[in-house]
Amino acid sequence: MNGFDLILEKTPKKQDLKEVLSKIFEIKVTLIYISQDIADFPTNEDNKLWCVIYEIEGQFSSLCKLFFNEGTEKNTPIFMAKKISNQLNMYCLIDDNTIDPYSWIMLSPNGAERIVTLDPDELEEDIYIIKEE
Repeated sequence: MNGFDLILEKTPKKQDLKEVLSKIFEIKVTLIYISQDIADFPTNEDNKLWCVIYEIEGQFSSLCKLFFNEGTEKNTPIFMAKKISNQLNMYCLIDDNTIDPYSWIMLSPNGAERIVTLDPDELEEDIYIIKEE
């Protein structure tokens, strides 16, 4: 199973999120399972995508963990994250794949991206605040 984490500026409605993920991953809405707990694993083997969404504190309100079957993704995580940001019309953070756990890529709905640093002290408390440089 593949996947990536996406931190969302706001918490989308469940149906809106399903529809956006369906469009971006090109799979039926009925094959997407959304839960609010990692222990709530989808029991339907037909599901192609599982999204676990948690509310978080700070400048961003949701942590979205996406899991999907190998071959379900047709593009890179950054490409899909840009599409999600655009379709939901909100800023998103995605891991920049560096060794620095505080360095993320912030995506804007218009597709712009920039590297940001999360405040390490706040992140220790699971609060997502961009550190001012």
